[in-house]
Amino acid sequence: EWADVFGLSVLAGIGFTVALLIGELAFPGQAVTEQIKAAVLIASVTAAALAALLLRRRNKVYKHLYEEETLDADADGIPDIYQREATAAER
Repeated sequence: EWADVFGLSVLAGIGFTVALLIGELAFPGQAVTEQIKAAVLIASVTAAALAALLLRRRNKVYKHLYEEETLDADADGIPDIYQREATAAER
């Protein structure tokens, strides 16, 4: 599902070590290296927090779907989703 792809792509935004290396190579010997490190750290923490929120939401949706699919209210051993009457649209 696209929600999974989006959540994992946000999680991939945690490029901490590579970004530090590129920042140091782009500005060698300059006083901005501390600012580069701070910016990379802030961006990585932001990406991790946003990915955690997105993936938590995704887990809640999948948990809800799982509960619907495994509900067996009449305790006959067959989930109720497989015993419902077919609607006109499903036929």
